[in-house]
Amino acid sequence: MSEELSELEVVPPSHSDSIERASIDVQVATARKYGRSLSRVKQEMLSFATLDEETAQSCFFTLPRGGKTIQGPSVRLAEIAVACYEHLRVQARIVTTVTTGESPHVIVQAQAYDALKNSAISIEKRRRIVKKKSKETIDDDDITLATNSCTAIAFRDAVFKIVPKALITPVYEEAKRVAIGDVKSLGVRRTKVVERLKAMGATEPNILHAVGARKVEDITLEHLETLIGLGTSLKDGATTIEEAFPGPKIEPAQFVGKVDKMEKPKETAITAIFSPIPKEALEIFSIQECKTYFDAFASIVKEAAAYESFADMPDELCETLLKDKKALKLRLGVV
Repeated sequence: MSEELSELEVVPPSHSDSIERASIDVQVATARKYGRSLSRVKQEMLSFATLDEETAQSCFFTLPRGGKTIQGPSVRLAEIAVACYEHLRVQARIVTTVTTGESPHVIVQAQAYDALKNSAISIEKRRRIVKKKSKETIDDDDITLATNSCTAIAFRDAVFKIVPKALITPVYEEAKRVAIGDVKSLGVRRTKVVERLKAMGATEPNILHAVGARKVEDITLEHLETLIGLGTSLKDGATTIEEAFPGPKIEPAQFVGKVDKMEKPKETAITAIFSPIPKEALEIFSIQECKTYFDAFASIVKEAAAYESFADMPDELCETLLKDKKALKLRLGVV
């Protein structure tokens, strides 16, 4: 019984395959010719990351997760690593965009290739697309925001899978040290950080609540590190103001004792704000007068909710809260 041997057909590579192979060969050859000095890479990364205070602050992020905060090197530090590590290629592309259904999302794939070591990594990241509160449907801007954020995260994670942590960690720690400063510069820096977060849309009570401080002067170096990281996450689109600075939960019990200097100390301010306007008050004041007061005073009491007592409140807020005795009596039903 004879065996029939079939001849193997050698298929020559296509033109595009030849170009791609030649490109990779040139990159590998170039990388091996010039090599990589890790000491030089580390020094250049340190120089970039600590170039100034703002750059140092952008090199780490903080995110609230499950009642805790997580912190790590940011996409800005990943960009510095790519610029300094040499012979490294990184690219990202959109895989899927889903804008309908119960879970609209975008999936982005990032790839990093180290030509010197001939190693590569590919990572996919998924990001939920969130519509604006003022709109009923997702628009192009919502998709763009989610895509940019997802691309940055995928890029960052791919880079940190290729660039050794032994290089990233010392640069990351030094950037934090430069960004936070020391006790001598604490007063100036915490004021700058709080003002920067306010400009992003956070309120001072919510900022203080995020780190468990009662007033700006109570913010420590550790608190400052957390706030700087949250600011970086907001700039990178990794979180929102509502997620980063949710503020304290408003419970009626929190307000007991906050009106101890008023005519009805046992009734909480929050109950007074959201309770119906007393009938006795309507007999004296017009509905429009009551509505005007309600709109103005409600926001003040919400802001005061972040403090335990009048002694903890800033002087300006305390004065604002107590100055209109007539309006306060109206809302408490004391007329």
